[in-house]
Amino acid sequence: MEGVDKRPVIIEFNGLPGSGKTTIARALGNTIESMEMSVSYHYYRHNYQMHPKSLLLTPKYIPVVKALSDYVKLLPKGQYMPRILSMVNFLRMYRNFTKDKKSDFLLIDQGIIQSFISLSHQDQLTKSPRLNKAIKSMHLDTLPVLFVNCHVRENISNARIMSRASNGCRVESMTEEIRHRTLKTQEENFSYLREVIKESFASYIDINTDNSVDDSLGIVIERMGITPKKVI
Repeated sequence: MEGVDKRPVIIEFNGLPGSGKTTIARALGNTIESMEMSVSYHYYRHNYQMHPKSLLLTPKYIPVVKALSDYVKLLPKGQYMPRILSMVNFLRMYRNFTKDKKSDFLLIDQGIIQSFISLSHQDQLTKSPRLNKAIKSMHLDTLPVLFVNCHVRENISNARIMSRASNGCRVESMTEEIRHRTLKTQEENFSYLREVIKESFASYIDINTDNSVDDSLGIVIERMGITPKKVI
């Protein structure tokens, strides 16, 4: 990954439920810590989650809020402003984390891309240049962000959801028919979003977690260009 040695680095995992986001993030964190570097997992929750309205008083984020607002006008009616503010707060957090230099790495498994998925959840995202404009307004290419796209088929995602202990997420509580339909729609939304993200010149890794989540850790480490001191 170009620029990965210019710490701090933000690594955002995205994918369907059961795609291994949290598992890989934790394993990667252990690997990084074994190299005597610092990792943060909860920087957003502790510092930004409770104060999204503060963005309305920050002029430099108004263009991003406006661009996102223009896009969600194309979606079915819903309470979008809280989600937009939360999404832009991720961007604010990414920028500040880079400047603060309190940790070498920030690992996020529910970030900007997942926030876009939450805008529609059970509906297809509208394909429009407005979405490209909204994402480009974030200037992600100027930040040390690496997107790890965890690809998993809908049927495997469903099987993993049903085999794990319930964590109260919306998908788990659905009937099987609705859950399959929702996961299929989200799968299509992820495919669309990832292509738009790639157009923003952001750094990314595509990994397939259908067969093994653990095997994907080596791919991420290799792409990052780091060498673990010990096997985890």
